[in-house]
Amino acid sequence: MDAKQERRAERAKRRLSWNEETAIALSAMALTTQGPIGLRFDITRAQFEAETSELVQRSIDTCHETLDLNGIAAAELNAVYLSGGTTYIPAVRQAVADYFGQTPRTTVPPERSVLLGAAAYMGRIQASKQRRARPRASGPS
Repeated sequence: MDAKQERRAERAKRRLSWNEETAIALSAMALTTQGPIGLRFDITRAQFEAETSELVQRSIDTCHETLDLNGIAAAELNAVYLSGGTTYIPAVRQAVADYFGQTPRTTVPPERSVLLGAAAYMGRIQASKQRRARPRASGPS
């Protein structure tokens, strides 16, 4: 898939977050002696969700493993925030709500939460470096 087709597929994914069906048109899928052949088809949200269900489940499995490794139960969390553009997909939001037992919060746009998370993580790394770099008091010689 070339970059142009990838962009069209991404737009279709986004449209399916708000609509039950969308059309995808991919030009120049093949070249023949008569010229390029394109492809146009409709896809429903249900078809898209069926094709991506394994990916959604793997994401939930990762959430479960992460909480388990840290000794935290999903019910213990006060709030759940989603990050990244994929979280606009209704099936992702529903799977998260089902797993955590609460509706994911949407007060922070998912794209921005990625940036905020990265900034918080970098802040932790910087603080850790500063703690290690502090001169230590030496005792009597």
